[in-house]
Amino acid sequence: MKAERFKKLLESLFKPTGLKRFLLFLTGDLLIFLAGFHISALMTGWSPSRFEALLFLSIAVPLKVACNYIFKLYNVYWRFVSIGEAVNTLKSVSISSAALALLALFLRPFPPLRMIFADYLVTMAGVMGLRMLKRLYMHAFRHQDFSNSTRVLLVGSGELAEVVVRKIVSGVLNHYVPVGIIDDDPSKHGTYIHGIRVLGPREKMERIIKEYEVEEVLITNPNIGREAIHDVIRRARKAGLKNVKILPGLRYITTGKLLPHEIREVRVEDLLGRRPVEVDREAIERFIKGKRVLVTGAAGSIGSELCEQLAQFSPRDLILVEQDEIELYTLRENLRMRYPELKVVAIVGDIRDGSKMRNVFSRWRPDVVFHAAAYKHVPMMEENPSEAVKTNVFGTMNVAEAALEAEVEKFVLISTDKAVRPSSVMGATKRVAEMLLNLYNHGKGPTKFIAVRFGNVLGSRGSVIPIFEEQIRRGGPVTVTHPDMTRYFMTIPEAVSLIPQGGAMGEGGEIFILDMGSPMRILDLAREMIRLSGYEPEKDIPIIFTGIRPGEKLHEELVTAEEGNCMTKHERILVAKMNSDFEPNTFFRTLEKLRKAASSDDDDEVISCLVQLVPDYQPWKGPEEDDAETGKAERDDP
Repeated sequence: MKAERFKKLLESLFKPTGLKRFLLFLTGDLLIFLAGFHISALMTGWSPSRFEALLFLSIAVPLKVACNYIFKLYNVYWRFVSIGEAVNTLKSVSISSAALALLALFLRPFPPLRMIFADYLVTMAGVMGLRMLKRLYMHAFRHQDFSNSTRVLLVGSGELAEVVVRKIVSGVLNHYVPVGIIDDDPSKHGTYIHGIRVLGPREKMERIIKEYEVEEVLITNPNIGREAIHDVIRRARKAGLKNVKILPGLRYITTGKLLPHEIREVRVEDLLGRRPVEVDREAIERFIKGKRVLVTGAAGSIGSELCEQLAQFSPRDLILVEQDEIELYTLRENLRMRYPELKVVAIVGDIRDGSKMRNVFSRWRPDVVFHAAAYKHVPMMEENPSEAVKTNVFGTMNVAEAALEAEVEKFVLISTDKAVRPSSVMGATKRVAEMLLNLYNHGKGPTKFIAVRFGNVLGSRGSVIPIFEEQIRRGGPVTVTHPDMTRYFMTIPEAVSLIPQGGAMGEGGEIFILDMGSPMRILDLAREMIRLSGYEPEKDIPIIFTGIRPGEKLHEELVTAEEGNCMTKHERILVAKMNSDFEPNTFFRTLEKLRKAASSDDDDEVISCLVQLVPDYQPWKGPEEDDAETGKAERDDP
């Protein structure tokens, strides 16, 4: 009982409140300075009179406190004491002791230099030791809970591994007990990171997993490459361990925002093998910092990641517009937890409601708008073309006109490769939205309208990934529409990181096209996911072909020949000019016909109007009868 009460007392003392921490450090330092004076005097045989003692302490104590304050030693967080605090302690104590040594040369009576040197050593040990108490406490008491923790083997001994170990030691990731580190660099073998040994290369993983009773493997570098991740998974499974996880990405670590629940299972997007995207953070910061930024569709898979990335660039306000109130609430709370200094405004609203959009823009006067709200599921929009038009065309019109009235600086539309020579209602409506913004861009308002176009995003809601995951979980079969179907794929963070980059670069009238790399066969993606789940495709999990669905193409394009494309300052972004080869009056007259058709749910008239607005739109006519069994589409894109 006494030990438990003592432990609770220590936990109360170490509770991280700023004032309590300051008072504890200040009180501790004062006691150290007084004790150091007496210990140093005894060590050196100096016997001061009362006057000499008071004279020295009246100068030394305020001087030492001032130096510690200047070097921020009273702002140290208990659990994050590191080499930086040790260096600051060295500077503070050295400067104050040097000043005292100078006084000893010229001021009498004053302690001899040998006593000041002894005081320097005692003070250094005491000040640093006080700030290490939290670490000592954790090692003394927290180890009792290790029996309930997961024995984890870290792969990679670089900077990220050091951060992970530090967060484990500090208690942020206290559900882990690190048993060792794997690294292929022979020069690191046998070395230690915060007391955790680098045990050897990947070739020894199987033996290490069994010998150290490893319960989880954690890949600390998300950019080690497809083959390395595959190799780690294969070796872990060979040792009978299926629990392999990975860090979410560098930005979570470097910003200090890594939370335990964000360490996740390896996903298929980790195996794309694409080199990391490097964005011009300075340009994006100039674009976003101190601005009011509004995001529509904020709680969607694209919108939520966009909000997370924008928050890192310190906007003045981040205004979230979303019709799903539960997802909106979750997003707002997550952002507030991660960025407590950021003003986050959550607005439940539908972009179809023009009056609501005007009110939102009139009240908040955003400087920058990212328009992510849209219907994007191709087969569903083939069945509901009027709904696609109401949201993707007229919802965009509502937001764009509200932006014009509020004199927004830049408006960025998030578009899709399906807008290029569309074969689907969804693609045609997004193309109309691009055309609409082009007309607004040539108007008299100050707003610059820009579109950013990219392909399929892995892991987004409605994407093929969760469908395949569920089919694999059930034991198959995994359904693929056509053996030759390809798509451009990007991960959500990868795609979203280039959206503000395009917005920062745009001057109005551009369509920025994200470099999606090479297209990937859906069949290859299915096989990759089956292997990732620990099975062999066709052997353990069958794959069947179901035929191309309404509105789908075999192959997507990112730009038409008429639009052309050229390089930008960013190697992963191309730019095309919005096609203005259409007559505005005719366009708006047809748009009104489209509005009436959508309002009356006249789907045939909706399709007819879309064909008039987008001449290269070829509505879905279904697979040819002769090719129905193979799913060969009537229109195969080259």
